[in-house]
Amino acid sequence: MPMTTMVPVPITSAQIVSSDAVYPAAGEALWLVGSSYDTGDTVSHLISHPFGDYYHLFESKIDSNVGNIPEARPNENASWIDRGSVNETAMFFNLDSFQTTSPSPFVVEILPGDRVGAVSFSNIDADNLTVEILDGATVIHTESVDLLDKPSTDAYEYSYMPWRQIEKTAVFNLPMAVAYGVRFTFTRGSGYVGVGNTVIGTPFEIGSVQYGAKISDLNFSTRKRDPFGFVTFTPRLSVPDNKFKVRIKKHKVNAVRSIIKDLNAVVTMFAGLGDPEDGYFESTFLIGFYEDPEISLDHPDDAFLNITLKGI
Repeated sequence: MPMTTMVPVPITSAQIVSSDAVYPAAGEALWLVGSSYDTGDTVSHLISHPFGDYYHLFESKIDSNVGNIPEARPNENASWIDRGSVNETAMFFNLDSFQTTSPSPFVVEILPGDRVGAVSFSNIDADNLTVEILDGATVIHTESVDLLDKPSTDAYEYSYMPWRQIEKTAVFNLPMAVAYGVRFTFTRGSGYVGVGNTVIGTPFEIGSVQYGAKISDLNFSTRKRDPFGFVTFTPRLSVPDNKFKVRIKKHKVNAVRSIIKDLNAVVTMFAGLGDPEDGYFESTFLIGFYEDPEISLDHPDDAFLNITLKGI
């Protein structure tokens, strides 16, 4: 099956037509230069990035915090902590792994201003996803994805195994036109919906994944034993760290090198197997970035790309 990626279309507040995660939410009032803030107070402030402007949430580190401009990571100052994008755009700000959260159903409509042939999501807390493509107010295409799975092989497992949350998914083969809008609807039987990194764009097939693919996780949790042998655990993120060998047809080598260049220091979607129905799809799919790409030209008709993919 082909490995697929894409150059993402950035989505900022300007492209959000409507969202149930309304900005500003509680604690997201704009920072005012003449106002005084105390430790723990939160404000929002517009931050410019190379791919667009996003409102970030900042928490005051000091009392009587007046006139100190909030600065985004990694340039934080002694006055403010950068807590990442505000809730409305957290799902589209892909330098962090935070979620946009909202009561169910959570509906967000965007007008990307570019062609969108695929949408992808990670860090999901929901039971179902519906993706609609819009031509003005008219729905011209709909896809639905169940986000709960019960990995059972017999009646006993089906009866007693718990449902598993599918935390990442993608929808391909969407109709593409610059003027089309996209609407996402996430539902959940109880509790809030949560949606993490969301990447959209036109998919590009790199080549065919070869035998020997390796999937693993970087676990940032720590454990420490005291002198009496008791263990203290500090749970932290666990992120994918996958290694692939990909066969590329000779005529596509230059195009693959070009898209690798375009994705330098860019967070995007990588689907190790292009078929979402494949049992390996979720394990080989991530939203993240690449490291150490190397193309071997040892064969006359095919090249082989060795690449490491890391989740955000």
